[in-house]
Amino acid sequence: LKNSLAEKDVLLKEIHHRVKNNLQVISSLLELQSGSIEDENAKAALTEGQNRVKSIALIHQKLYQHDNLAAIEINNFIPELYQQVASVFAKKGQEIVSDFTIPGKDIDIDTAVPLGLMLNELLTNSFKYAFDINRDNILKINIQTTGDGQFVMTYYDNGPGLPAGTALNKSKSMGLRLISRLSKQIGGTATYNYMNGSTFTISFIDSANRIL
Repeated sequence: LKNSLAEKDVLLKEIHHRVKNNLQVISSLLELQSGSIEDENAKAALTEGQNRVKSIALIHQKLYQHDNLAAIEINNFIPELYQQVASVFAKKGQEIVSDFTIPGKDIDIDTAVPLGLMLNELLTNSFKYAFDINRDNILKINIQTTGDGQFVMTYYDNGPGLPAGTALNKSKSMGLRLISRLSKQIGGTATYNYMNGSTFTISFIDSANRIL
């Protein structure tokens, strides 16, 4: 029985490793494709799509490295995702003060993938539209547990914010609509308000506690 369990662990690790490698191949193909495109809007769309793929690949990398093959350590994942997005979208001269308050909790893969994609969208928007050069840019990500398997994430940046009256689920931005839909997928909601900066509040529930 021990040998059988050990073999299954090895197999799961290999699956996560191969999925990560395949996603990295897709990311590289998108990068190659963008190199032959002259239209800047199309090239930007491909870059954002590539980054979404990379965020999922990072989750499988963390699963491969973690003892628990079905979950990732969220307090390690989010800073790495931040660095990954920054490596693509950060502009020269941007100074960013980041503050992460994240519990040392394991998040299952069915929750981690949507959460990672939402954070990828939020971070991408911050780097593209909120952060500027020659100013103090502030980013705060706070996650609190509110019950068994229940969480609330608050994401804040001190940028100019969304246009007044923007509804996440009706926005023309694919990223904002994605945030609205993915929050529902993991049993929660996503809201936005502006007060000296943009604040997104996203509640979510891990898969073990979601009612199907």
